[in-house]
Amino acid sequence: MNKILTGVLISAVASTVTLLAADAVIGQDVPTEQRLSHLYINQDTTTYNTNKALTGGENKDSYDYNVSIDLPGVGQPVKLVWKPFVNLTKDSKFTLRAVNGDFVLARDVVLCSGSKKVGTMVSTGRTDGSTIMNDMSFQIDDVSDASFAADIAKDNNLTFSAASTCKKDALLQITSSKGACTTLGIEIPQAIDNSSQAFKDYTAPAITIGKTQHLVKVACDTPVCTIDTTAESKVFTDTPAAVGINLSKTQPVGSRNATKLCPGCDETVTSTCVTTIHVENNASFDITSLEVTPTMAVNAGMTVDVVFDTNNTETNKPMNSLITLTDINITKDDAKDITITYHPKENSVIEPGDVTGAIVLKSGNKALSLERDVTANNDKLATFATAGATVFTVPYMNSHYKSFVKITSLAPSDATLSAVITDQDGKSTPSIDLGTIAPNATKFLFSTFGPLKDAADAAGLKNAWSVVFTMSGEATVVATMEGPNGGDRAIPVF
Repeated sequence: MNKILTGVLISAVASTVTLLAADAVIGQDVPTEQRLSHLYINQDTTTYNTNKALTGGENKDSYDYNVSIDLPGVGQPVKLVWKPFVNLTKDSKFTLRAVNGDFVLARDVVLCSGSKKVGTMVSTGRTDGSTIMNDMSFQIDDVSDASFAADIAKDNNLTFSAASTCKKDALLQITSSKGACTTLGIEIPQAIDNSSQAFKDYTAPAITIGKTQHLVKVACDTPVCTIDTTAESKVFTDTPAAVGINLSKTQPVGSRNATKLCPGCDETVTSTCVTTIHVENNASFDITSLEVTPTMAVNAGMTVDVVFDTNNTETNKPMNSLITLTDINITKDDAKDITITYHPKENSVIEPGDVTGAIVLKSGNKALSLERDVTANNDKLATFATAGATVFTVPYMNSHYKSFVKITSLAPSDATLSAVITDQDGKSTPSIDLGTIAPNATKFLFSTFGPLKDAADAAGLKNAWSVVFTMSGEATVVATMEGPNGGDRAIPVF
């Protein structure tokens, strides 16, 4: 079984993490150690005091937001607070920058002191034209009126509203297209006064707000489905797969993910072949549809059923065709299973091999960026395999002394048997067809007469051989030979 993967654990990020700078907008970036103002992240309160302990609900100069990278352009709302080092002055400007990320595009963003607007975004800075912005320029409004004195005073707590007014909870949203576990930050790297001269008083060093995360987790159980060779490979079987010689039959190992999802359930083998796609959504957007194309080059006309629930089912779809489930509705903090069941076509042979197909989840018309287990085949959905050939070697037989091999079949149906003989000089026979062995029956093969001796003589082999047998099922095997001075001794078989 193959596993998928789990999500990245969120951890607190030290404030000493180095953050990468972006392109300048207003002017030259002020060195970090010279920046005088401060930024904070706060969800719950309006009290910001650098002397307070950095505990829940109070101000922080770092925060462990987990920013989803599953859906491009969808952001995590951030309550961002700026505490300027000096009183604000009319027409002065500063740059607000997301580091290793961007802000979700907003046509209007204003700077607020409580419910009063004291600044306006005058440029969206760098954008892609539709979804993101960064290095935005803000200009301080006309604050010469005496009533603004308290609002523009140094050390006041100013917030950013993604609206044309200081509307409550109209927050900026941070987004990123970086890989998982990338540290994100926000900074004010540049400022100019009302005479357009660069100055450091407004600038603020970067604060760490968290890391990028894959918040949508996809676990895909990829079963190994055993082909029933007795039915000319037309169906799957619950017969355990072959494991070798002189060993008990074992059931296929169940999926760790299936065990995790269903603690205490007995793992069983069934004659149906089913892939289970488990989706956990911890992001702030709904998953609304799924696309998958189960693909197998030689598929013998197989069909598949893809099922989310009774209202979202695609049945009897040809293998290699695109299958779409709409309105699957996996909401935030929800987890659901989607199953793919494989159906052989009557009188058609199932070939061994892998079923592949990328899983595409969507929110609305936007496709999610999913990350499956990089240690496995990222697009494998299932493996079709026969019960398996058992290969074993009798390392020494001698046509001058009586040697024999006793093979007892443990297969549930007639098992085929073949062999290749190699002599002491490295010369070999072609593969020898040794017929079949019925269930629980035994076949004896000798070195001094019979098919092994005949094949070795026909190929001109010398008297000392090693023999590699191939059988289409499990077996118990014993081999002995007569010693030069009489008596039998066991030959180790492996």
